[in-house]
Formats: sequence, C-alpha cells, structure tokens
Amino acid sequence: MAITPLCFFKSLDFLGPVSLIGVVAVVVVVVVLVSTSINSTVKPPLDNLVAFNLQPCAIQSLPIIFFALMCHLTIVPCGIELGEYWPSLRSSSQPHNDGGTHNNDANTANDANDANDANDANDANDANTETKATATLMDSKEGNNAAATTPLIKPRFRTLIVMTAMVMTTCWLMYSAVGASGYLLFGASTKANVINSFGKTIQGGSGNEPVTVMVVVSQVCMALSTLLGYPTMLYIARQTLFELVGEMEHGGKSYILTTMAMQFTMLALALAIRWLGLDIGFVISLIGSTAGASLQFILPACMLYTLGMPCKGCLFMLFGIVFALLGTTITILGAVCESKATGEMKWCGVLGFTS
Repeated sequence: MAITPLCFFKSLDFLGPVSLIGVVAVVVVVVVLVSTSINSTVKPPLDNLVAFNLQPCAIQSLPIIFFALMCHLTIVPCGIELGEYWPSLRSSSQPHNDGGTHNNDANTANDANDANDANDANDANDANTETKATATLMDSKEGNNAAATTPLIKPRFRTLIVMTAMVMTTCWLMYSAVGASGYLLFGASTKANVINSFGKTIQGGSGNEPVTVMVVVSQVCMALSTLLGYPTMLYIARQTLFELVGEMEHGGKSYILTTMAMQFTMLALALAIRWLGLDIGFVISLIGSTAGASLQFILPACMLYTLGMPCKGCLFMLFGIVFALLGTTITILGAVCESKATGEMKWCGVLGFTS
C-alpha cells in the first residue's frame, strides 16, 4: 500500500531518487556482511567448509545465476530514458553544407550514410536509427525550407555499452561478496536470505552469530531495497504489456485498472507462496529456471534464427530448454525434500538435499 503511488508514474525519471535509496541500502547490507565475516570469532573453521558441491542439488546454482542476470533488464529502460544525454548526440564532427533546402528523407539518408562510414559494420544499423531521429529533430527545429550548415552527428552506443558493463560488474562484485561472506560465516547452515542466518546455530562453529543492531539495520535495508525496486520492475512489466496490447493513456481508466490488476496479482502470488511455506530461495530458483532461462537463452535463440544464424539459434535453444528443465525439476524436488519427513525419501539424500 505504501509504494502503490510510485507504481503509477509514466517515466523512470520519477523513480530515480527512489531507486537510489534502494541501491544505498544494498551497499549497507554488503558492507555489514563483509565486515562481520572478517571480524567474526564463531564462524566454522575453513577446514569444515566444502569448496565445491558436485552433487545433483548443485544444479540449483544455475537458476540463481539466471535470476541474478535478470536484474540487468532495468538497463534497457534506463538506457532509453538516458538517450538524450548520450555524449555522442551532444557532439559533432566537422560541419557540412547540405546545399540549402532541407528535405527530411534526403537529409536522413545522407546522415545515415555518413554514420555508416564513420562506424564499423556492427554499429551501422544502430547508428542509422539514431541518425534518422537526430536528423528529423534538427529539421523540425530549423524548418523544412531553411538553408543552414548542419553539423554531422555521429551517434554511437559506446555510452550505453560502458554503462551496461559497469552495472554488471558492480552487481557481480556485490553478489560475490555477499555469497562468500555468508558461506564463511555460516557454512552449511546458510539460509537463502543470508541475514536470516544470524541468531541460528552454526554447523561446525562454536555457537551462533548474534543479532546486532547493524544486522537489524541490514534487514530493514533489504526490505527497503525490495520495496523501492518493485515500482521499477512493475514499470518494465507494464511497458511490455503495452507493447502487446497497445499503449494506454497515462492516468486513464484502463491505465489505472491495468496497474491495479498487476498489483493485486503480485500480492496474491506472494501471499500464496507464503501460505505454502516456501521461502525466497524457492522463488528465486523457480523464476530463474523459467523466466530467466527463457529471456537469456530461448528468446535470443529465436532472434539468432531470424537473423540467419540457425546453428547458433538451435544451440542456444537447446541450452535454454535443458537448463529450464533441470533447474525447474531440481527446484521442485528441493522444496519437496524440505517440506516432508526426509527419512522416508532416500532419493533426497542421493540428490544431496539431506545428509
């Protein structure tokens, strides 16, 4: 109810400051976990920690990785919103005279050709698209019959690529730090939500890691990060829906009803998962092995096939189907082993879910 007003904004511009709070909260959690793992005296000794788990249950790491990569979907709308600020669109090379009379189609074609010559073959299509948009904007401002010397714009996607690389690198470092710190602190008793492991008995350790004030602060920060990041993900889901059914007027009845329907659907799913006694680990694994595998393997496979690369497309499709089936199966079996008396199911031990 508290974040519902944030879910109705039509642009990511309004969600920037809110998302920044969530990012800062995550950084606080990472710092607390890393510092605690360094200074802890009750963590299990290193000789009790297993570096690699080669049992079938280790397949659960695949959907977790896929889920983590899904977080980078926010790069796409962020890149679109930041398009007008790209340095390549605010700089120009030597000016050229177009001969006096501006014509939208001719000017667009000339600029596109110049961009093709300046950029390499891989960036040609992207450059064409943005050059057309730039030329159209310049013509609309100057007038179709105005004679002027127009600077040659050379749009490139270097800024977006750098931003994407920086985001993925930052996330990878933070994910790795949290995972390593949690395992060093709690070993085999690490919970899916690492913070929930505090106050529990540590297997192989000398007691339990106490719940301190900073641990409570970290729990609050994780809640804030999840809540404040939700409007951005809902924005992406709503825009995707609009691509399928058509754009809806912001603030209109259909826009409000669609947003509320998505809100209630997410709430119902969350309550159902809670009622079934499933934790965040099950949710992450299930989403990663279904939506994650589809977005990162199956959808790109279809793109590769339509671009005239059937071999690569079929290979990606095969990987996607195999990973989706394996991840979903292991996720469901793991939930079954955790929910019932595992003494009657020996196959849970065979898969590595029980000792």
